[in-house]
Amino acid sequence: MIALQKITTVYVDKEDRIRLTGALQNGDTIVIWLTQRLLQLLVPSLSDWLQKTDTVAGAALGAEKDVQSFRQQAAKASIEKQPPVAPTGQSLIWVAVGVDYRSNNSQIHLIFKGQNSEAASLDLPLAACRQWLSILFDAYKLASWPMTAWPDWIGESAAQQTAGLIVRH
Repeated sequence: MIALQKITTVYVDKEDRIRLTGALQNGDTIVIWLTQRLLQLLVPSLSDWLQKTDTVAGAALGAEKDVQSFRQQAAKASIEKQPPVAPTGQSLIWVAVGVDYRSNNSQIHLIFKGQNSEAASLDLPLAACRQWLSILFDAYKLASWPMTAWPDWIGESAAQQTAGLIVRH
């Protein structure tokens, strides 16, 4: 399985899909196309994991949403601008048809699966997961896709300034 070291996530209007370009340890790149259908399933899983894992003990009823929104805003603000991972003519390119994940209290391990047994993994610690969700949220807005998969606390934090479209961990 291919392990992604750094990713760049952008919405491509011509394809009406999100392009995840990943850098591999050997310097090669891979392009994985993410469809709206797939992301409508993945986004709730990621946001649910964050809510369960990154909680505040003893938070007042109703305050949890505000805490999640604040943490989401802080993660987005901490995204460092970096050169994007750019696809090359040699990049392996495929469409993800599924995503498996395993998680613990500190990170989530995603495995993007292609139709022809392609597989690529990405480990996202808490902060990187929040950052990637912010990037996906911005891409959703750019695409004018339905926002039904997104919890309110992400939308509230997204009202802050838009960050770059790169996550590095």
